[in-house]
Amino acid sequence: MEPPWPEILQLARWTPSPHNTQPWKVRRVDDRRIEVLLDPARALPDEDISGCFVLAAIAMYVEALRILAANRGRGVAIHDAEPEAVRRAATREGEGEGLVRYATLELTAGPVLEPRFDDAVFLSRRTSRLAPTDEPLPPEALAGLEALATPLGYTLHLIEDPETVANLMRLNLDAVTDDLTTPAYRDEIASWFRYGPRHERETRDGLSARCMNMPPRELRMLPRFAGLARWPVVGAIVRALYGRRLGAVPRLMILDGPFWSADAAVQAGTCLMRLWLGLERHGLRIHPFGNLITNREANLALRTRTGISDPWIVFRVGRTAEPPRSERLALEEVMVG
Repeated sequence: MEPPWPEILQLARWTPSPHNTQPWKVRRVDDRRIEVLLDPARALPDEDISGCFVLAAIAMYVEALRILAANRGRGVAIHDAEPEAVRRAATREGEGEGLVRYATLELTAGPVLEPRFDDAVFLSRRTSRLAPTDEPLPPEALAGLEALATPLGYTLHLIEDPETVANLMRLNLDAVTDDLTTPAYRDEIASWFRYGPRHERETRDGLSARCMNMPPRELRMLPRFAGLARWPVVGAIVRALYGRRLGAVPRLMILDGPFWSADAAVQAGTCLMRLWLGLERHGLRIHPFGNLITNREANLALRTRTGISDPWIVFRVGRTAEPPRSERLALEEVMVG
């Protein structure tokens, strides 16, 4: 392969994905071209029933490749993208399919992608489930984020009113409880739980207790006892424990715009990758609350309570202590023949 590709692919393994499933595979075409593919075995058909979140993750991976190539003075041309085929393959409708091609990517002499994010920013980025401080967000960070989102057709909403934030966090807990008492959802997410360092090293993927900021025993109990949150007395204890693990939520951000189609999910994933790196530039970390979007009742309530018409991701944002880094598959596991 042309010299930049191996280095770019090695670094791109650190692209975020839902539940750290890393649903992408890569096939070499020739020295300049690769194919990016979806591995449906790493999709989440019982949680992401539309396939749009997994498709957005593929788009984030492609955007990461473009960003890392730009840092080496190279462009990346995207040929013959098939987002709808990938979206379908990530759902129960496409169950049983093998690897599904998303697009062919060709390394070129230019043009180089803008905006630019250097390797250090990309590598320091990570999800943080640690409680952020309550210091305000820098105005220049907010302006920079809006400048990244607006050209792609998205609006960023900052929610700092304590009562509104508290109401949305209660709504999130209700959604988590509801989802974890749904057998298909519960079984699927539990299959991605990783309960200790040895388990993490064996799989190099998934939601580790370490990164979830939970003792392994508590993470094992979570799917079995989520329903207790609905009980009058025990529920108060379960909710208090969840709140203690979650920590302070001084503010939320909501990204508003098109999402629920294949082309929109690609655009949304591109936008989120840039926003995440834009936040990292300012030392800001995020913790997404996906249940507020994927749970239908919670999604409706979110839109009703905030007046935001097309929310597709909600996350806590702020400065936190340095969070742990999740494992990633080796490049040899990402590459296919």
